[in-house]
Amino acid sequence: MATAFKNQLRQLREKAGLTQSQLAKILGCSPPRISEWERGVRTPKPLTQEAIVAKLKKHA
Repeated sequence: MATAFKNQLRQLREKAGLTQSQLAKILGCSPPRISEWERGVRTPKPLTQEAIVAKLKKHA
């Protein structure tokens, strides 16, 4: 699941034309946290993942 989320996160972010910093601002977190998620260093809880994906799809 972590690999699928990190790949999906990056693809959706890039499709929306957002930088990691811009996405962090939208989500209310830090740019390093976005980087950690995209590299698979950390993975948010499943419900948080769903919320992130939903927000990104609105910006795509």
